[in-house]
Amino acid sequence: MIKLLLVTVLIGAAAAFKCFKTAADGAVSSADCEAGTASCHSPTLNILSGMTGQEYGCGDCADEAAAGTCVECATAECNKEMKAVEFECSPYTYTDSKWTEGETKTKCFKLEGTDGKCNTPASDATNEGDTKFTPANKGCGACADGAIKCETVSSALGLSALLLPLVAAFFALC
Repeated sequence: MIKLLLVTVLIGAAAAFKCFKTAADGAVSSADCEAGTASCHSPTLNILSGMTGQEYGCGDCADEAAAGTCVECATAECNKEMKAVEFECSPYTYTDSKWTEGETKTKCFKLEGTDGKCNTPASDATNEGDTKFTPANKGCGACADGAIKCETVSSALGLSALLLPLVAAFFALC
């Protein structure tokens, strides 16, 4: 019984902590970390510019890198590679006592496999007082917690709002 316990402890001690690491060629793969390592780090997503330049690796984020560009996790292989996907949102401006959708779309980024979200003014939003809408991130991303007169919409919803009337008009002509 003691021998079995000793073998189990030795095998457990020999198993290295693994994290995903960025190789010299930019490829990301699982690799053993140095003995005593108990965390991994990876880049974060910036909604306006995509993945930060932080590499994947073992250990904690460097202090200077941690300011919004690096995230840490504490389980083996917890820093799986993430890919940013581009989508677009409409910026809004307040003119002539109403919010108007901008013609030039804002380029936004989301994690692959997730929904892109845009923040838009509510129909009764104004530019002052208790009904003031304050756009965040040039329209990219969900409304902030506690945002006033803000509505979160899917980036796909904006496209379907354009395409649905076109499809309906096409079928009406046929």
